[in-house]
Amino acid sequence: MIAIMIINKVNYHSGVYCLLKDGKIVYIGSSSNVLRRVGWHLDKKEKDFNEWSLMCSLTDKSEMLETEGRLIHKHKPKLNKYHKGRKMKRLKP
Repeated sequence: MIAIMIINKVNYHSGVYCLLKDGKIVYIGSSSNVLRRVGWHLDKKEKDFNEWSLMCSLTDKSEMLETEGRLIHKHKPKLNKYHKGRKMKRLKP
């Protein structure tokens, strides 16, 4: 069963989110509508996760991408793809 955490009971936050499997971050992404994006992940069933969380609520797209990149670099989730060195590449839907 999927546990969905709704932050402040608002389900349309934009920002950076993570997908978790048994409490461990397995994917980090960003979206202008996090709930819709998590629903997309659930429908596609390409990523194995049982929880999700909004890591930070942001509206500025460049700030979202910068924050997402820093968090991917810090946590190194197994479902995000990486280039050699410090540059990261996001999986495209």
